[in-house]
Amino acid sequence: SVWRGSEIMCDYLIRHGVNRIRGRRVLELGAGVGLCGIVASKIGASSVRLTDGDTSVLENLRYNVALNDNDEEASSSSEKEPTTKVSCPQLIWGKQNAIDFEKEYGKQDVILATDCVYITKSVKPLFETVHQLLEHKEGGGVFLYVNTCASQCPIEVVFDVAAEFGFISTDTWFRCEDDADP
Repeated sequence: SVWRGSEIMCDYLIRHGVNRIRGRRVLELGAGVGLCGIVASKIGASSVRLTDGDTSVLENLRYNVALNDNDEEASSSSEKEPTTKVSCPQLIWGKQNAIDFEKEYGKQDVILATDCVYITKSVKPLFETVHQLLEHKEGGGVFLYVNTCASQCPIEVVFDVAAEFGFISTDTWFRCEDDADP
């Protein structure tokens, strides 16, 4: 099923994030069903990596990518856009795993994560991974994080660990289910 955080992230990407995504390398962490990464591919990312640590989730991700790979509008258009390369490799968070992943897939311009931190001890491995894989040169990369699920990890812990890795928050917003756009 699609979690609320993915819906919010996709809404943000479509309304406000096209310029952050188009032509860039995008990595989704803890992708679940892969909705955010699939949306990123549809709005023009140059490549998308949908990752998860669970191999059965990866099988479902690959199935979902295949289902969404036949874009009839693009195939019927006389001027075809280049097809976004989408892959679904396994990635278990942590510095060494991120180093190994980087050797194969390189740095990423945009990293997405939604509703994937449930306990405090997973925050540090998340940021070790993001810090290792996010592009740091030429203006740097962007890490977009949404959390709406019930969690034993307070958001303040996420911000504190992010700061330890040198991340700063530039767009923090909160909204209720019935609020308008952020």
